[in-house]
Amino acid sequence: MLTFMVNSMKLGSGVIIIVLMEQDLKELPFHMVFLTVIFTEIYLLGWMCNGIQDQSFRVAERIYAIQWYDKGKDFKVMVEMMMMRAQKPSNIKIGPLGVMTVNTIVSTVQTAYSFITLMLNLR
Repeated sequence: MLTFMVNSMKLGSGVIIIVLMEQDLKELPFHMVFLTVIFTEIYLLGWMCNGIQDQSFRVAERIYAIQWYDKGKDFKVMVEMMMMRAQKPSNIKIGPLGVMTVNTIVSTVQTAYSFITLMLNLR
């Protein structure tokens, strides 16, 4: 959760620095690279977490696809237990803010935009 909030603040702060930069343009490449790195970090984190959730949905399908009906009773019981567990998707949570997915990436960028708007209106 802390990483989520800090990255939103970093993204917003980086944009504000670029917007308010007036004469010292030699630092612009540094700030652009910084923003690119932060946005890439946010994107990759959300993408990987979304991949975990997507793959966990496919586990039950893959288990059912094996020829479990030709096996013994112990094997069938084990497959049934795995399928019951696979009904609940695996995911990574960001504290009270919910589950980290691609939608969280959008939320992070929206939060950063809100921070930028607030800071620009206060100047």
